Amino acid sequence: MSNMYCLPLSLGRFDLYLILALLVCGMVCVNGAAAQEVVRFDLRQSQYAQQWQPTHDIAGLSQTAEGLQIRIGGEDPYLFGPVFDYPQNQPLWFSIRLYSDQGGVGQLFYFPAGTSPTEPASVRFPVPAKRWVTLRIPVPSFGLNYQIRFDPPGDHGTCTVAWMAFEKRDILRPPEWPHPTAPVLSPKALLLRSGSLELLHNPDKMGDFVVRFKGTTMAAGDNKALIGYIENGKTRFIPLQGKTSVQKEGDRLKVQTTLQDPDGALWTLSQRFSAPAPNLIQVDVEVRVNLPRNVIFLPVFLLFPGLGSFGEHKTQALFPGLEYLGPDEPSSSQADIRGPQANRQVPDTEKITFPLMVVAAQNHWIALSWQMAPNVCALFDTPDRQFHSGAQVMGVLFPGSNGLNREEGSLLPYDGNVISPEKPFHSTAYILCGDGQTVVPAIQRYVSLWGLPHLPDAHLDWQGCLHLAASGWLHSGIVEGDRLRHAYPNFGPQPVADAPTMMLYAAAQGADTALAQELEEGAQRYLSAVPPQDFNSAGIGHVRFPVPSLVFGHVIENADTAAATARSTLSQFTPEGTILYNPPPHGEDLASTNPTRTANGLTASVVVNLLYNAIASGDPTLIALALQHLRALERFDNTVPRGAQSWEVPLHTPDILASAHLVRAFVLGYMLSGDKAFLERAKAWAWTGLPFVYLYNPTGHAVGPYATPPVFGATHWVAPNWMGLPVQWCGLVYASALYQLAPFDPKGPWRQIADGITISGIQQTWPIGSDPLRQGLLPDSFNLKGQIRNDPAINPCTLFAELPFLFRKTPLYSFHAFLKPHLLLQAPGEIKALRETSNSVTCEVNGWPIKRYYVLMSGFQTKPEVLINGKPAPTDALTFDQPTGRLVVALEEKSTLTIKVRSQSAER
Repeated sequence: MSNMYCLPLSLGRFDLYLILALLVCGMVCVNGAAAQEVVRFDLRQSQYAQQWQPTHDIAGLSQTAEGLQIRIGGEDPYLFGPVFDYPQNQPLWFSIRLYSDQGGVGQLFYFPAGTSPTEPASVRFPVPAKRWVTLRIPVPSFGLNYQIRFDPPGDHGTCTVAWMAFEKRDILRPPEWPHPTAPVLSPKALLLRSGSLELLHNPDKMGDFVVRFKGTTMAAGDNKALIGYIENGKTRFIPLQGKTSVQKEGDRLKVQTTLQDPDGALWTLSQRFSAPAPNLIQVDVEVRVNLPRNVIFLPVFLLFPGLGSFGEHKTQALFPGLEYLGPDEPSSSQADIRGPQANRQVPDTEKITFPLMVVAAQNHWIALSWQMAPNVCALFDTPDRQFHSGAQVMGVLFPGSNGLNREEGSLLPYDGNVISPEKPFHSTAYILCGDGQTVVPAIQRYVSLWGLPHLPDAHLDWQGCLHLAASGWLHSGIVEGDRLRHAYPNFGPQPVADAPTMMLYAAAQGADTALAQELEEGAQRYLSAVPPQDFNSAGIGHVRFPVPSLVFGHVIENADTAAATARSTLSQFTPEGTILYNPPPHGEDLASTNPTRTANGLTASVVVNLLYNAIASGDPTLIALALQHLRALERFDNTVPRGAQSWEVPLHTPDILASAHLVRAFVLGYMLSGDKAFLERAKAWAWTGLPFVYLYNPTGHAVGPYATPPVFGATHWVAPNWMGLPVQWCGLVYASALYQLAPFDPKGPWRQIADGITISGIQQTWPIGSDPLRQGLLPDSFNLKGQIRNDPAINPCTLFAELPFLFRKTPLYSFHAFLKPHLLLQAPGEIKALRETSNSVTCEVNGWPIKRYYVLMSGFQTKPEVLINGKPAPTDALTFDQPTGRLVVALEEKSTLTIKVRSQSAER
């Protein structure tokens, strides 16, 4: 089992993660005594097996000694089960024992008999392939005359279900939580200072402290805390009040409280505050008890930002993996996901991408970080609707939260964890503060303090990755004759040119002889279906460059196509320079929960397309207009990245693709103009994408670090819930933008982040031989606990676009703007600009194609003089299009290119 990434103090051995290794997406193998059972459908017995009806894409049902064998006959298999009277107003556990030929996602629907199943009334669960497993999943109350529907995973093979059962799921009732109050500081309050950060603690009560930054009150502690435990079947909540001492120990502050509970146990709780770095306070917590206690609520450490100062107001807030909030937006809202899943106050810890909670207000920010462990969980609520402090709350609680042991959002689990005299409880948290109106400085501080996780092992070298991608392009379900699907299944075949380009690149950049030949033959076959003028636009990858025509020819025709596309794109913008969301004629209005009908990600995605088409066209006027629309994106400065996936996700939803598009747009703008303001915006937006990247290993399994959940919400507000469910293609688009940014900000973390995301993409891809229809393809999503790949399986182009960067190979495509003579050069390979003046340029072009390739240079008024390797270019190597000022030069291998601009008078 791999090591968990942790904060400065080592967490030691993660023995409890051996238990989490058994978890499968909020489910656990059931070995202990069962709870009170409502009903069990034993499908090894014919009277139960006969109650199931093959409804859709089921080839047949067979009752066997092992259970009901379901033969899957299509892409959407499901069968209806019996009608039963379940207890009303009683939450349930659903347990199932099954064996599936294919791994994937199973689903249980529950609905009143005679009505239709709906997505909100269902639960999804990952199912591993080719092994018996018993899963246990929390489900809500059903009722009388309810029916169930079971959707087995996969689209072929068999799934055998031994039994299903429903048990009562008891929920602990919370007490009336006392309201924390703003401390009234005593003259004897003790002070701990860390740079401009101060903690002042009253001398007689635990949690009675204030946090200040540069003299501004930022937060207060929990001076009304309770401890909850169960003893002899009774639930107890006792105030954390007792004999308290607060004293200085050198450069530390120690707070200790001892109290006796009503059942005779003596508790000793201590907090040690220290300042290991400026503007950082470390809090080491220890809890000892002289008798075993089954603890259901222990506030390890709570902070209430705004208590005694700015209250419920904020400019931004962040809970990585779950919340990215704008001015005074509430957490756990239904703007991005509806129903009980919106409750994210105490989430499954696996959904947290890294341990940080931030609130920004009054031009400062305050953050809480902590050492992650299975026995602790995070609490985040803004405004505070848990303790009604009139402020906001973020903190660390015991016991932990793993998707199984509590309803997400609940302060109380279903049952407690024991603290015993032999095993006292320890935990560490960190208070951080800084300047800024957004959460970005807090993210930067987190990374500067604790760095990034080590890069995972892809277990494939460059040659292995070439074979992996080739298996997808040549021998998977996306192939149909001379066409390829974007993904398999459920996508139709189409003519493509980006895949053939990458296939030739793979053949030229190290593929062994046999593979190279197969790639070349396949590339020519696929390219034959594409009209030549569409080489640059016919693609199936999420990351595209205008490179195919530079490899296959027809450069001018493709530049004309790009110019026409750019002009059409310009018509989509409002006069203010934004893109408006237009709801479909029939369907939900995904902008209904957003304050406006636009978003930065929605607009930036169009600006990126406009920029690339303007570049590909080589038209200076279109490039100038594209830069004008890029500048209009400045209106979104210091906002939450959102709205880039509005074909299925609400416009309001925080979105890694929005960060990706904004980074790419501003990097392209900087490359075209040299305007450093564009570069600064690219760097700022790059930081906004990091909360969507796992910066630790959430499960201990191989795939985890650098996996990327796409949004903090759900498709159509309902399902799938994408929090904690990586969609790596979205992360790879972000990685591509970071690779473009990295050379211009070499001190930033961008290359390592992009490398990590790309390696995780390799890990997630179906290995060669694992599934004939999916090998070499990237799963649409990946379940971390189950380590299960989910359909549809996406073509290799999105991942392959990043592989040259990962392995430090020649780039697929480059462009360079020569600012003095106002010329633009594009090439299939690397461009090294050597010299430029107002009327000439000299550069080195290292093209990757084995045979002749083309470079496009634009911005000319008259036909230039061209030298290749110091000699006049042959006439047949040049094509000059006078009306558009475009020059196409045919080259071979690495070449030095010199262009001398002639004046119009000299031309005459």
